[in-house]
Amino acid sequence: MTNTYTLTVIDVTGIQNYIFGSNRLAENVGASQLVYQATTTWVRDCLPAGRHNLHADCSIQPGPGLEGQPDLDAEVILSGGGNLLILFRTLTPAREMVGKLTRLLLEQAPGLELAIAHQEFAWTDPIGGDDGVHAQLYQKLNQAKQQRQRSAPLLGLGVMLECRSTGWPAVAIAGNPERPVSAEIRAKLAEPLQRAADTRLTAMLPAVKQAGYSFRRDFDALGGTANESDYIAVVHADGNGMGQRFKKLVDSYPSADQNRECLLALRQLSAAVDEAGKAAFAATVDRMMQAFKSAAASSELKAFLQGLRRDPQTGHVVLPFRPIVYGGDDVTFVCDGRLGLALARIYLEEWERVTAADATIGPAHACAGVAVVKTRYPFVRAYELSETLCGSAKQAVRKAQTQASALD
Repeated sequence: MTNTYTLTVIDVTGIQNYIFGSNRLAENVGASQLVYQATTTWVRDCLPAGRHNLHADCSIQPGPGLEGQPDLDAEVILSGGGNLLILFRTLTPAREMVGKLTRLLLEQAPGLELAIAHQEFAWTDPIGGDDGVHAQLYQKLNQAKQQRQRSAPLLGLGVMLECRSTGWPAVAIAGNPERPVSAEIRAKLAEPLQRAADTRLTAMLPAVKQAGYSFRRDFDALGGTANESDYIAVVHADGNGMGQRFKKLVDSYPSADQNRECLLALRQLSAAVDEAGKAAFAATVDRMMQAFKSAAASSELKAFLQGLRRDPQTGHVVLPFRPIVYGGDDVTFVCDGRLGLALARIYLEEWERVTAADATIGPAHACAGVAVVKTRYPFVRAYELSETLCGSAKQAVRKAQTQASALD
């Protein structure tokens, strides 16, 4: 039985432009769901059938590692933030899986691109350490990103209609209201995909439906009534130094006899960070709804609550909040402009509380950027501004030479 294996990393590139490059919330939500599916259910479906360690719900099965299970050909080590690390028995199933996945993306998620690297190694080679297999693999990945050819879609020939979101040639009439859309936008707006995104969000935040609220797929529903100046807040939050935490973890296993410990530690930290992000998000929403409930006895928020819109289909009050990217330490959500600063602060508080209580992560901080803009303001520019503001908050923390959360 051979002891030569292949470690594969798959990284979704250009996530920000893919998700936030549209002024329509439904398209942003659909893009986020496509990224999620590309790194979960589609990966599961492309792995060797019956010879991998993923459950039907894409959670990782516990048990001995691939090196101790001859009936496995692939072991997913971690998945999160558009990044996958998979251990294969040989290079052949790794290449076959990547071929299936990239074809699936071309067919069902036009415009979504991957960067991929493989590293063959013997089990007697250390995975961790400064120059171990893991470090070599990510060096290959960085080279692949720098050297890859940019996708160049075929422009229109002759008489054509342009997609109003991307400017590329339209392939269909879709959306509400109907308009010419490119293949990329058609994929993002597909109703089964939109329902899947709603189902995933509702499953993570069941208290929202229980409290009589619902989510909507358009920015207009988030920014108050038609009699007011409508503003939304775009909030982007990111954990402080999480990349360094993962690097430090890998570097702490420099010996080949620690390979399995290294992979398990990577998996545990990745899963813990993902769950912490979801828990902080859920706690933020709970605190927001508690504030709304207590406002019934005060005048401070009464006018705000009376101005919230209702879902014409269900009659439920539309929650003035919609997460777009969530899970892990990198999150983005949009909300009524008047709630942006408060919800950003609450999320940072909850992130600190949740991570401090988790022995795998330990006390952690995060920074957030809040961009308050008109509802019709170009969303991609609003997101870029929130990302820049988040970076500004991180810079302030570094300049102060302290460990703290901050927002700008």
